[in-house]
Amino acid sequence: MIDIEQVREVGLLQDSWNRIFRTADPFSSPFLPHIRNCLVFHPTNGFHLAQRQYEAVCSAARASGERGFALSVVEYAGDFFERGDHWRCQLPPYASYTEIPLVLENALYSLDSRWGLLVSHEDHAIVGGDAAFMERLRSEYPGWPVDVTSLRKAWEGNPKADWILGLLPCIPGQL
Repeated sequence: MIDIEQVREVGLLQDSWNRIFRTADPFSSPFLPHIRNCLVFHPTNGFHLAQRQYEAVCSAARASGERGFALSVVEYAGDFFERGDHWRCQLPPYASYTEIPLVLENALYSLDSRWGLLVSHEDHAIVGGDAAFMERLRSEYPGWPVDVTSLRKAWEGNPKADWILGLLPCIPGQL
């Protein structure tokens, strides 16, 4: 069984993406309006999630009945589905995930369009999903409130930090 497969035919991935995200900008509220639950991870492990973050996402995905996710490099001018690299992943172990050559902003997202996340070049990720997925993710990753505080502190005093305020309404307890 192949845990990670690079994908050239991206139609299915693009359809899933289009049901979750409105933008690939990790410095915004990137989700479509029906995604009302979100949180942040900070810091990440560069362009990969940290091990505990990744394992919590995989556990929440498994609990939602999913067997995998898509991963796309999204940091391109124009249509990243035409230019970017894409993989289909069957919830591989963390060591396998970190072997994927990610050197640009990227997204992991549900092929069933239940959840998605963007990993930025500023060591944070924004995660959003349906209520069941996000509840499970918060229970699998109880450190998420610390990550929110860490991100806010990292951007404190930065005149470009307004994007964080736009996220706060979808993060529990942050208003």
